[in-house]
Amino acid sequence: MKKNMFRWVTIAVLLSTVVILSSNLVAAEKKYPSRPITLACAFPPGGSGDLLNRIWGKYMEKELGVSVVPDNRPGGGGIVVTSYLSHARPDGYTLGNFGDFMVTGILLGQATYKMEDLHIIAEVARLGCVLAVPSDSPYKTVQDLIKAAKQTPVKYGHPGIATVIYMRMAAVAKYANLKTTPVPMKGEGEVITALLGKHIPAGVMSSFAAGPQAEAGRLRILMSFDEPAAVGLDPSIPDLEAVFGKDAPDITVSTYLVAPAKTPKEVIEVLQKTMAKIAKDPAFIAELKRNRVAARYTDGKTVMEKKIPAKIPVLKEIMKEAGLIK
Repeated sequence: MKKNMFRWVTIAVLLSTVVILSSNLVAAEKKYPSRPITLACAFPPGGSGDLLNRIWGKYMEKELGVSVVPDNRPGGGGIVVTSYLSHARPDGYTLGNFGDFMVTGILLGQATYKMEDLHIIAEVARLGCVLAVPSDSPYKTVQDLIKAAKQTPVKYGHPGIATVIYMRMAAVAKYANLKTTPVPMKGEGEVITALLGKHIPAGVMSSFAAGPQAEAGRLRILMSFDEPAAVGLDPSIPDLEAVFGKDAPDITVSTYLVAPAKTPKEVIEVLQKTMAKIAKDPAFIAELKRNRVAARYTDGKTVMEKKIPAKIPVLKEIMKEAGLIK
């Protein structure tokens, strides 16, 4: 009898210990984050996506108290990195700094993922887009390039077929009956290198990437697709409407913080609060402005339920205008 009693007491103690340990583990798991976070982007080091990634990471580290490690995964105009994130473990430790390429990849029929595989945490910023040439280019103005492209195809580099940056140029080229030869590259860093090496006569990229090169006298910005002052550029640079008219097809370039689908709700909430706080930080806003990027916070629910659905028909129209889809 005593032996049985001792056995049951021992079992009870062991069960209690297991319950306590399990409770402690659950509590520990709920404390997010507790280890470094990987922040993936679609472009190699040197492009706007990489630099913006590092700025985000710096402010996220300050708020979250853990390291945020940049992870550059170029290729496919963003399709490679989006596919990677869509299959990543949904624990909040692998995130993405993505643009609208996550949508365009699907519309192009090239994606290996669905939007349902992703969870947009927030829109964080908007990038300007420019058409640029080497500083010693014979194209002194955008009208010079347009005149040349009316006669013979003009090559231009772009950061990937699924990027909105490329689509903006492709759509307006078709709209204006310009003869062009698009040259896809693995990010804006490659576009700039090709321009400076005189391998291509023109290129499209973000104002973020082009601005420093223009200030250093290495590139000349012929046109801004956006109102130039709004993205920190010289206001004398002609914008899309001034060059091609108000009916020219166009769309803004947004950047988002994204997680894999099925990331725990409590983790998403932590990240949303973090990004909302960062977006209001005067230092963050000023740093983005210095880099020709506009801070723009929109919560993920609004982005997924309203903004992305509203953008899809516009993207489709631009892609049709560019001859990318039927």
